[in-house]
Amino acid sequence: QEGADGVAEILIDDAVKSLFPQYFPAINKLERKDAKTPYDDLLSWFFQGEGFELLDEFTDEEYKRTLDGIPELSQLIKEHQPDFPKEDVYFLKELVLWGLVSHKKLSKNRFAEGYQFKDLYGSYIDGL
Repeated sequence: QEGADGVAEILIDDAVKSLFPQYFPAINKLERKDAKTPYDDLLSWFFQGEGFELLDEFTDEEYKRTLDGIPELSQLIKEHQPDFPKEDVYFLKELVLWGLVSHKKLSKNRFAEGYQFKDLYGSYIDGL
């Protein structure tokens, strides 16, 4: 059986999978290695860094500053949702991150203070 947190995660994941393709290009399960996708630059940012964390206790300013610290994420939003209401852009930014997790392009880890998003391979290597 799932606890309340587990059920919430499943519901969020289902909602993300439903909403994501309405706003952003589809993420194919199977892709050629040399195929260019709209998400390559953003995924490269995660692969080159140590990931990033969204903490539960962030103020609105800290939350926005953290998401704005990923220029490739902002660029993706500008390219695919240029007319989206400015006050809701941070929702889209987080939707992209959760969407990449749902499509197994990034990893997401819950810890006591929040969530950590990382590339899949770095997470694997950290576990060795």
